[in-house]
Amino acid sequence: MSLTGREAVSSLESQAGDGTPVPDCWFAFRVLSLSPLVTISTVDTSSVHLLELAMRVPELFDTGKGLHLLHPTWNYERSGISGIALDLERTRALLPGHEFLYLANYDHEANLVSKAGLSAITTNDGVFADEKVWRPYLPRFEGFQHYDAVYDARIETVKRHRLATSVKRPLLIYGHSVNGDTEADMKAVQAILPQATFANHRIGRSRYLSLDHDAVVRLYGHASVGLALSAEEGAMRASTQYLLAGLPVVSTHSVGGRDRYYHFPFTRIVSDDPDEIASTVSGLAAAGLDRGRIRQSFQQILDFERHNVVIALNHAVAALLGTKDFLRDFTPLIGSMSLFRHLKLNMVLARQALAKGTV
Repeated sequence: MSLTGREAVSSLESQAGDGTPVPDCWFAFRVLSLSPLVTISTVDTSSVHLLELAMRVPELFDTGKGLHLLHPTWNYERSGISGIALDLERTRALLPGHEFLYLANYDHEANLVSKAGLSAITTNDGVFADEKVWRPYLPRFEGFQHYDAVYDARIETVKRHRLATSVKRPLLIYGHSVNGDTEADMKAVQAILPQATFANHRIGRSRYLSLDHDAVVRLYGHASVGLALSAEEGAMRASTQYLLAGLPVVSTHSVGGRDRYYHFPFTRIVSDDPDEIASTVSGLAAAGLDRGRIRQSFQQILDFERHNVVIALNHAVAALLGTKDFLRDFTPLIGSMSLFRHLKLNMVLARQALAKGTV
């Protein structure tokens, strides 16, 4: 049974605590070290999810001091940081002596957060992507043709699927809707994009089916270009996945940090015009770009970024916790931000790590 599924939440409820109510909250979390205590977890615009965990598994945090890396799922450029600042104040009160370091998706966000009193370094979400998973893939799904472009994004208004109306053959991959009903959202987009193939429903035989990473990267192999159409995001995880899978990218102008890696000749940032988007997709598709070279070019940038993050984190751990050369390389962090688990599951995993005494 997968430790990320909703069924696992129910099956592990008895291990999660004493039966007191637990919020329905999902976040990525990993213990990087117990001695010194170093964790990494996601935060949203108003919540430090680590606080919920610390209240329920206090024994993990009973170390006198620790360093907690906080990575955002969204940006603060438009919403402001006042919401999360309040939750962080509560977290600091619960964990005196512990330090917090914000891992911003882009430099401007790091500056905004630093001005609000939270230490920050730039650590774009893309650096956490596992290149062993996201790679050019030749095997095909039976029943799927070749598509001009793939758009891997929840079917919600914020993702702006309407901008793909002029793309002749779009392939859509999508997670559960967070702010709506997945089936209703699919039907709404179907009316806008009657030419699109809805991969999750086709593979699920007309019912929504959640796809694992292996299925998604195989589907990428059916497309010529990856789309990024939202105006505002976090860093948009699919953006990095496209590049590691060797897909050129067509993006609209955006806030959130995904454009950090759009300086390559195989990436394009265009206006919010469906015809321009479709024309740019056709041009990149016709160019016959080598997927292996796209991946290699992007991997070099990731290696450089990861090198600098390791240096920054080692300085932070040495200064705050007195431990030198904490990380030898970026390996312990790869994939750490891709698995969002229910609070109950993170409680179980935190206790397991503590019981083992090693990470």
